[in-house]
Amino acid sequence: MIISKKFIFLLLLFSMLMTSQLFSQVSFGTIKGIVVDLQSRQPLRDVIVKIQRTSAVAVTDATGLFSFPQVPVGTYTLEFIKDGYQTLILPRQVVSPGKATSVRGELAKGAASEADVFYIGGIEITAEKELLPEKLETTTQIKSRDIEHIQAT
Repeated sequence: MIISKKFIFLLLLFSMLMTSQLFSQVSFGTIKGIVVDLQSRQPLRDVIVKIQRTSAVAVTDATGLFSFPQVPVGTYTLEFIKDGYQTLILPRQVVSPGKATSVRGELAKGAASEADVFYIGGIEITAEKELLPEKLETTTQIKSRDIEHIQAT
């Protein structure tokens, strides 16, 4: 009788341990990718890659590669910054449990103050700073689902 109680206790302890490990593994994913020059397609080193609204920052290596291990499951916006290049924003990067999200950042040459480039659902949006007013009087927020319903004219 004592042996069976110990066996049941160990079995329960083992199953709880395995369950907690399983849940911890599936609540994270990875974001990894490469950053290249838009024109030459050559890898860019020392590009700062940020996951917006978090403290996560990575820097590309000599081959243009970067990685964010152990990212909580969710949808993120990545920001790519390098001197001599326009800032690139890639929204809607989905991190799935236990999977790697692959990203390719293509940076255009030019000062970051000249223009910022955003990609929403395959549409490139460039905002040139000198054309923006100094003080915003009104703002309109457009969601990606709104853009998908707008017909091209």
